[in-house]
Order: sequence, then structure tokens, then C-alpha cells
Amino acid sequence: MNLKETKKGIFYISYALVLFFLLYNIRTVIGAGHGLISMLFPFILGAGIAFILSLPMGFFERKLTCFDKKPTYKKWKRPCSLVLTILIFLSVISVVILLIIPAIQDTAQIIMATVPGFLMRLVDELHKLNIPAGELEQWLNDAAINWSLVGEKLLAFLQKWSTGLFTSTFGVVTSVVGVVADVVIAIIFALYILFSKESLYRQFKMIVYAFLPEKGADRFFYVGRLTHKTFANFFAGQCVEACILGMMFIVSMGILGLPYAVLIGVLIAVMSLIPIFGAFIGCAVGALLIVMVDPMKALVFLVLFLVIQQVEGNLIYPKVVGGSIGLPGIWVLVAVSVGGSLAGVVGMILFIPLFSVGYTLLRDKTKELLKANSISKEKYKV
Repeated sequence: MNLKETKKGIFYISYALVLFFLLYNIRTVIGAGHGLISMLFPFILGAGIAFILSLPMGFFERKLTCFDKKPTYKKWKRPCSLVLTILIFLSVISVVILLIIPAIQDTAQIIMATVPGFLMRLVDELHKLNIPAGELEQWLNDAAINWSLVGEKLLAFLQKWSTGLFTSTFGVVTSVVGVVADVVIAIIFALYILFSKESLYRQFKMIVYAFLPEKGADRFFYVGRLTHKTFANFFAGQCVEACILGMMFIVSMGILGLPYAVLIGVLIAVMSLIPIFGAFIGCAVGALLIVMVDPMKALVFLVLFLVIQQVEGNLIYPKVVGGSIGLPGIWVLVAVSVGGSLAGVVGMILFIPLFSVGYTLLRDKTKELLKANSISKEKYKV
């Protein structure tokens, strides 16, 4: 046995021992991993914020060519681009809040006023159809009687639990302070990354090329560039597509005279950032809101939703997002399902570009191996 084979055997044995140790102490490993993620969470969040802000900031840096005329102006190009990006994000958030909060308040008042009447009409219709509705009617009568006692019960509840108020408040304040501190650290870290991204990238490349073989480092950065491109295209396309979809609902619902047009349009736009299932969740909430006002209008809304979904799925999504992620529809469904199971809504969003990167690498490697082994297309032709 030569030296090369000996080293390979030692490597495999060491790998097996380390793997066995990790699996045997899996709970400890998971706990340590959770603690490490919690400790690094502000920096992970900051990196995510920097990535999202870098997309519009890069656009402004490419378009603000007026700063390239003089060297003294050029140093202001990035700060101005970043300020414009932050102003746009704050404006979008402010507009959404100003649209949603009044609409939610109006909706809550209307629902509280219309739900009892709607349920009573439902009872009358059930009676006309000879469908038993005694339990529902009794529940409505009881609810009507007990409404006058709500204030007294709420006061009694507050008095009963007032002794633990200080402790609870302290715990809440501590949690809020911790979250605010993490967010502040994340924002500062994101700004540092955005202002020094070339310098940080150069330092990172130096470390990678110093500790990895050149071919391995080249492959590493190829995967990194592919990942960045896929994520950037996916997020940019999803945001544009969500804005178009929301505006289509607001305009079409306004023309048809459907209630809650702005609220439902914004809700569907935000929820459509969740692939596949998001728009349907927004549709369900919108239909529930409208049915309280007029069941026939709710039916019209459902028909409108199906029509817009067909237009969006067949025309808008392919044009706006298109093949930017390069992932077939069946694997998009798998990515959303797996991501949702592992990490909830965040997993649904992140796993599509992750699956796309894996799919692209596997596809390229498969073609490379087929070509290297001189496998003709006739062999795997269906």
C-alpha cells in the first residue's frame, strides 16, 4: 500500500469516526447549532438586509452616471445610491401601512356590525330550506345576551392577573429590547457590507485561494456567482410580479365595485411573495371579507381571482420572472413543500432559488459526465 492510499484510508476512517460522534450526540449538536445561529442571528439578518438593498442600490449605481464625470464626485455615488434605496423602501413601507391600517380599522368595524345580521340571515335561509339551525340560533341569542357582560368580565380578568403584570411587562420589555438590539446591529452590519463590499469580497477571495486548491476555489466562486445571480433574479422578479398582481386586483375590483379593493389588492400582493400558495391565501381572506357584505360579490371576486390568476400565470409570470430561476414547475412545488416543512414561510421563499442552484449544478455535471463518457443522446432518448 502506497502513501497516497494510506492517507486516503486514514481520511475515510477519520470521517466515519467524526460522523458517528455527531450522530451519537445529535441532540447536543442540534442545541449547539441553535445556540450558534442565535448568536450569529444579527449578522445573518444584516447580510440578508444587505443583499436585498444591494439590488436596487446596484441599479442606481449603474444609472447615476453623472457622478463619473469628476473623480471628486465619484466617491458620492454609492452613498447617494444607498440613500435613494433606503428612501424608496421607507416610502413603500409607509404607503402600505397608510393603506392597510385605515382599511383594517374600517373592515373591523364593518365586520362587527355585519356579522350578527349575516348570521341571522343565514339562519333564516336555513329555515326556508328546512335545514335544522336551532343550535346556531341559540348560540346567537346567548351571544347577544352576553355581549353586555364583556366589559365586566374583562375588568375582572385584569384585576385577577394584575399581580403578575410587572413580571410579564418586564419579560416583554426585555424581549423587545433584545429584538431592537439585534435589528440595530443587523442594520449597522448591513450598511458596513454595502459600503465596503468590494474590499470584503477581495479579502474573502484571498482567504479562499490561500486555503483551497486553485481549481476548488474557482469552483467555489462559480457556485457563489450562480447562487447570487439566481437569488437576485428571483427576488427582483417576485417583487415586480407582486406589484403588478396587486395593482391588477385594485383596478379590476374598483371597476367592478367590489368592497375592500385596496386592502385585498395589497394583501394579495404581499402574500404572492410566497410562491404558489400565497395568492390563494390572500384570495381566501378577501373572499371571507367580501362575503360578510354581499355573498354575490364574493362569488364575483372568486371568478375575478381565477381570471387574473390565469393571466398572471400564463403571461405576466413567464415574462417578468421567466426562466430566471431555471427550475421546472414540478421542482418548484417540491421546493415550496420541503421549505415550508423545514422553515415555514421563509423556507418556502428561500428554497426555490436554492433548489434552482442545485438543479443547475446537477444538470451541468450530468451533461459533463455524459460527454466525458461518450454517451450518445440515443441512449437516454425517450
